Amino acid sequence: MYICMKQLIDMEERLSRKEFWDGALKAGLVLGLVAIVYTLAEEFLQQHVQGQIGGLVFSLVTFFLWAAKFAGCILLMRMFMSRFAAKKTDSLRQDVRRYGTAIALTSALLYSGFILFWSKYVDTEMFSRNFEQIMAGYSSMLDSNTMSMMEGLEAKMPVIAFFSNFIYCFLFGTILSSILANSICKNDPFAGGKNPFSNDNQ
Repeated sequence: MYICMKQLIDMEERLSRKEFWDGALKAGLVLGLVAIVYTLAEEFLQQHVQGQIGGLVFSLVTFFLWAAKFAGCILLMRMFMSRFAAKKTDSLRQDVRRYGTAIALTSALLYSGFILFWSKYVDTEMFSRNFEQIMAGYSSMLDSNTMSMMEGLEAKMPVIAFFSNFIYCFLFGTILSSILANSICKNDPFAGGKNPFSNDNQ
């Protein structure tokens, strides 16, 4: 009897973990795709539109595009975390926060992996265009040794961008998930520990 009960508990835990990660992966896929679409739109604007409109108009367009992406990602993250909290009626604040962190991890991996693939195999000039502008702007303030070092970094930019994007996106998503978890579970009086009214204690 004890063995059967233990097997049932283990099975429920495995199913719960599977459901947790399935949901986090799907939500991370959506957020990652939003960031990818934004990046592609920004690249398209820089290559095909920037020269046809004024600098101020272009700056405004790119700013509103970034703001839409930024706000959209926050709203989507809140929606996914709220759905998780509503489905798991006995979930604690820390569970909701972990779910948001898992979403941040998967979306950061997807987006960073896309940037690495795109810059190495599709648009190989992606970083070169920006790099040339930076070098032209700072060339008068840098000596020859620094210029040589900077030029040597250009070939490593895809890999550098992968890790910098991943770290930034994951840290931002982790902080955001903590803030949203506090908002979603603000009425949870047992957020710091085990809920004595959960079914596990009955």
